[in-house]
Order: sequence, then C-alpha cells, then structure tokens
Amino acid sequence: MAGTRSRWARAARQAAAFIVLVGAAFSAGPAVAAAPASLTAPHIVGGSTAPGGFYPYQVSLRAFGTHFCGGTILDDMTVLTTATCVQGQPITGITVAVGSNKLNEGGEIYQVSQAISHPDYNPQTLVNDIAVLHIKGPIYFSEKVQPARLDSQGTGVDVGQRLTATGWGLTSYPGGSQSNDLQQLGVSVIDTNDCAREWNYPIGSGHLCTATVPGQGLCQGDSGGPITATHVLVAIASYNKPCAQGVPDVNTRISAYADWIAEQMNRSSRTTA
Repeated sequence: MAGTRSRWARAARQAAAFIVLVGAAFSAGPAVAAAPASLTAPHIVGGSTAPGGFYPYQVSLRAFGTHFCGGTILDDMTVLTTATCVQGQPITGITVAVGSNKLNEGGEIYQVSQAISHPDYNPQTLVNDIAVLHIKGPIYFSEKVQPARLDSQGTGVDVGQRLTATGWGLTSYPGGSQSNDLQQLGVSVIDTNDCAREWNYPIGSGHLCTATVPGQGLCQGDSGGPITATHVLVAIASYNKPCAQGVPDVNTRISAYADWIAEQMNRSSRTTA
C-alpha cells in the first residue's frame, strides 16, 4: 500500500505541475506589442448541461487523470485540439477520455502516443493554434463515441450564424469551479474585422470569432474543444478574455487547416497500417 500511495502522490504532483504550465501559457498572453491582456484557456460560463451522448465526438484531455483541455475525435486514431494545450508538454501521462459527458464516471480512456502541433504555431500570438494527437488506439466507436464531420470547405459559416460550444471549463469567473457535467452554449459568429477592433489585436483568416451576451462564454479549461454547426466541426476554442465579459471568443477555423488536418490523419493511417 505504501508503494501505491507513493505512486499516486507522484502522479498527483505531476498533474498539478502540468496544469500550472498550461494555465501559465494562457494567462501570460502573447508577448508582442499590443497583445491581448490575460488570455486564458476557455471554460463555459452561463451554459447548460448537455444531454447524455449528445456530443459523441467530444473528448476530455487529461494529465495524470485531471482534465485540462477539450478535443474532438477525427477518426479511430486521431484527436484534434489546440497547440496551446500540448505544445512543449511531455506526452507521458496525457490521455483522452471518450464516451461520457461526466468527468468522474463512464467512458473509455486512451493513451496519447504523439502530439503534433502546426509547424507555424506561434505561442506568443496564438496564430495557427491547432494540433493533432495520435492515439494508442484504435478508439472503438459506439452510439456515444463517434468521429466529427469537418467543415473542410468553410461553407455555410456566416456572420450571425448560431453555433454550439461545448466543454468542461469553469462555470463562473473569477472563483468558479470546473463543471463535472459537459456544458453547452449557443454562440454567434462575429465579423472578423469587428472582432479585431474589439480586441485591438490582429485577427486572421485562420480565426473564427464567436460571442454571446455578457455573462456567457468560454473560460479556462474549454480550450481545444469543438465549436459546431449542427454537429459539423467548424472551429476549436483557442483563446478569450476571461471570462464571459462580452468580448468575442477567438477560435481556430477548421476550413483554414483542412489540408494539414488531412495530412496528419493520413500519417496516422500509414503508421498503423
């Protein structure tokens, strides 16, 4: 028993250190002129509890069992998330949990074998904030575990369109706690130029901005999670101004990286063939 307690204590210390590193990466923000102040990994504030099994592509990324980011199933060997969640972090101890809307029960756990961030990812400006995780799979599909459909062409995502964000992030800020139940929130697409003016910071074609009323939005812990249009993945949560202050959330647009995503998925298929 003493050896078991020692191993669990060591794992807990490692998980805590990992979460601190991820949080520090967000809170520091881009180290450039006119950078946004206090960027953070998003969690959902002001959302509602998602129905069981309603988002079968949603995954929880965990460090030594502790949730720290969201992700989306691409196929039975790959998961999509943000580079901010995994860049420079050790793979040891990182797993993905699938098939449950609750963090503390159900679902299946898979180890991550490799994390590949976009080669042009910039941790200071958070440009090209996207990464693919190769899983020690295969992930077994079921009614509650399915790959997402991707918006590879960027069609049908218009200013004002309603999208859905999901995640296990903080439900209030400051001083909020992480949600054990997956949360969902309706958000609207914001014009890129308007978004840039709100941030006083460059927003590019690889971004998709969303917003809702003050008191609702993404917050710490939702980063990497899916932003969908009728269950089609159009973006993944990247960064925000904590939290739910009425400033648009900035997400990574899927269609801008469709070729790169496909290349990483093909690489996974070749590796396991």
